[in-house]
Amino acid sequence: MDNKPTTAPMRPFPNRPKYGWMAWESTAGYMSAHLSPDVTLKLSASSNDDGSAILWGASITWAQENEEVRGCVAPHEALSQLWKTVDLAHSIFGKTEDAIKRPANYRENQWFDNWTLEIMQRLVRVTHAVFKEDWIIVIVYRPIESMDARIQARLVADNESVYVGGRGSSLGDGCRQLYHNAAPIFTKHSNQ
Repeated sequence: MDNKPTTAPMRPFPNRPKYGWMAWESTAGYMSAHLSPDVTLKLSASSNDDGSAILWGASITWAQENEEVRGCVAPHEALSQLWKTVDLAHSIFGKTEDAIKRPANYRENQWFDNWTLEIMQRLVRVTHAVFKEDWIIVIVYRPIESMDARIQARLVADNESVYVGGRGSSLGDGCRQLYHNAAPIFTKHSNQ
């Protein structure tokens, strides 16, 4: 009998997503594959009641579960707080190596690539300047096969008389298309 010690082969850990938003996309994909296929991640921006500030919120739903945070001053804060809420209440990942995908421990400047952050901030700033306190932008991510429909972005404003949408395969693309589709409305309302 051979009494030599043996070692189990170690697989390398997968790479951590570069940005926090990408980690949320990976986490939603994991949840869709392992928990429920109806996972929906939302990021929203709106004005506070008097129009003096922009507030962010985020939510995720799956199966019968819903977690949400509101009243954050920045999108990265909403996404970070949402993960903390989810992580406290639910066990999402089955294995340690899967948990590398979680949207945790990202610094403020690591949540979005520069282009995505710029187009998202421009969309929100212009919307806030035009509509003051009566608007909301909702960005929805679903980990579905059709890449062009994974991101859906909507702007609702002016007592729900304005409703514009955009979509894309990435957060930046969805925001860019929404901005493009809303540009004539921004011009019209700016002139009034």
